[in-house]
Amino acid sequence: MSMSKLGVVLALSATAAGCVNLPMQTRVLQQTSAGFTGCTPENNVISNTSAGTWNASCNGKKFLCSYGANTQASCAPAAN
Repeated sequence: MSMSKLGVVLALSATAAGCVNLPMQTRVLQQTSAGFTGCTPENNVISNTSAGTWNASCNGKKFLCSYGANTQASCAPAAN
């Protein structure tokens, strides 16, 4: 599935789940980060969004996430 289609699916899923008060970008990044952070999307706190990178935090852990050249997302524990 292309990243644009994945983004639409994730945005629709988040809307259906009742996350209508957050900006769409935040909801998509929460969903995208969930598989890497081990937290549910609504428990991911998104910050420092910039040009294809962002931080996702949950349960006291911070992750650096990004979209690669092939638009695949990845996250890794952030250095403290």
